[in-house]
Amino acid sequence: MTPFETIRGALSESGIDDCAAIPLSAVKIPKKYLLDRFGLSPESACAVMAVIPYYTPFCEGDRNISAYAVGKAYHLFWKKVCDAVLPGLKVAFPLNTFVGFTDHSPLAEVNAAACAGLGFVGDNGLLIPPKYASCVFIASIITDAPCEDGFPAAIPQTPPTCPHCGACRRACPTGAIGRDGKDAVCLSALTQKKGVLSIREEELLRESGSVWGCDVCQEVCPFFKKAKKENTIMTKIPFFYDDPLPCLTQEVLDRMEENAAKERAWFWHGRSVPARNAALIAKNDRPKEDRFQ
Repeated sequence: MTPFETIRGALSESGIDDCAAIPLSAVKIPKKYLLDRFGLSPESACAVMAVIPYYTPFCEGDRNISAYAVGKAYHLFWKKVCDAVLPGLKVAFPLNTFVGFTDHSPLAEVNAAACAGLGFVGDNGLLIPPKYASCVFIASIITDAPCEDGFPAAIPQTPPTCPHCGACRRACPTGAIGRDGKDAVCLSALTQKKGVLSIREEELLRESGSVWGCDVCQEVCPFFKKAKKENTIMTKIPFFYDDPLPCLTQEVLDRMEENAAKERAWFWHGRSVPARNAALIAKNDRPKEDRFQ
């Protein structure tokens, strides 16, 4: 088997069914130093991009955190995948280098995945594979092994984009999407902001009812609605069904042990940020369905 076929087969064994390759020379590389650490060159290396669906039935119904954070942090899943896959690749292709990345990546991941043919870029900046809507994580295995058989038939100079229906822009709680959002802050970013919040920022958090993240722009997207209707949005990966936590309160934070908390995406800045948000949300007595109306 070719290197790409081997990688694709190994990822499939971990439940990842959607991957494609792209030469690094065709994508944006904002953190080249991460390639330099492993002696990989943008001129000769390529990336096998993978989309990892995370949406489960536990993301439905009442929750106060983003759907991506309901399960355990996906970085843990990708580490398990890499621990299982990379040693075998190095044995099969001993003259080549294979390195796994996600989130902290040398690549502009959305750009690379879209150029590889795995979806298109929404006006909210997220990758949208039609089957899963934007409810995916992006990961990559970067290698200097030849993976041309995984390249798209025609590599675009710029990534494909969504049809620009405007639904996400109109629904954005802070006006952060599109031309009107020059001075606006994404609500998801606001829920993750450290330090002291302004009075307006506190009001936005109370109004949102969100302790961590925001899914408004995703949930109004026609592709999200279509994926739910056709029941393709749900992940089949067992990891994301393990120990779901749709609602995060101060009580939950207080009783959660440190090691368990570290397995959650919302623990990125420690307990203080979600605890602050939970306290603000607790002061809002307005029904959730009335917020932002």
